[in-house]
Amino acid sequence: LSCVLIACIDTQLNQSLLIAARKLSTSRRLSARLQQHHLLQQPQFCAVVEARIQRTDSINSLRAAQKTHISNMDKFVKRKAPTDAGADGSKKQAKKPRPVFVVAPGAGGGDCAQLTSALATMGRCVPIGHGGRWMGNSPKNLDANVELVEAAAQKAADVADAGPVILVGHSFGCRVVAELLARQAADKTLPDAVVVGGAILESYPLYGPKPPTEGTDRAAQIAALPSGSKVLFVSGSKDEFLDRSTGKDAWRGADDATGPAALEAVVAEASCAATFEFVQGAKHNAFSAPKSSQDSSRRAIIAAIKMHVDALR
Repeated sequence: LSCVLIACIDTQLNQSLLIAARKLSTSRRLSARLQQHHLLQQPQFCAVVEARIQRTDSINSLRAAQKTHISNMDKFVKRKAPTDAGADGSKKQAKKPRPVFVVAPGAGGGDCAQLTSALATMGRCVPIGHGGRWMGNSPKNLDANVELVEAAAQKAADVADAGPVILVGHSFGCRVVAELLARQAADKTLPDAVVVGGAILESYPLYGPKPPTEGTDRAAQIAALPSGSKVLFVSGSKDEFLDRSTGKDAWRGADDATGPAALEAVVAEASCAATFEFVQGAKHNAFSAPKSSQDSSRRAIIAAIKMHVDALR
């Protein structure tokens, strides 16, 4: 810039142009050399210099605004950034650990793949009943099955940093979990990490293929659920274990309630706090909805389970 200015110097530089030139440079050497020369008072030259000055001022203003914006953003981020301290200086609670689901299977044992897959989206699953340990649905084996679930829940609770241990049952496993909740209400032996005030019961087998006898009344097991316990029932709308009014295994009256209405009627007589998720078109596996609605049904089940788990925490 000094070369351009000196090359154009031929007459006395007026006072305003000298001030303008000083704005372009703080160099004392340039200022002194400008004072020793004369600059032609050419309007075009002055316009170029003034334009340069305005451009420089605009750039400086833009940079200043940018610095101010960055500074404000830094303050905003620091203000919004999560910290361990609350507004009153107290420590905030750490992120909630993921729950652990102890899953009691149906009469044949197995891993309840569809159920455990859905539960795995929210926490860790501990399926039981492998290796022939599950004793089946005979009334004489009820105590042994309850002990299996109880031992699995105890072991899950002993894991360091474990989240809440939630009991889940599928089909016959629902009856085992219901029995365990009733026993824990009378005599609590499980640690506090195990949620004994609620459970998830998927495909509860309300009506078996034969009329109930002493010790096999499944409606009575629902009635025995602890008062106020939070239980989520997930069942298919066409579950044959909610009917038994037609077909070869029919033993209930044609006018008796069937399907979801039958389950709701029995639960209404109990003192537990129940919620329901019925899957349209599914039979004795809530995840067996028609292909056209399987994905949406699975998402609905997962959403219902997640809401229930949040209520149990």
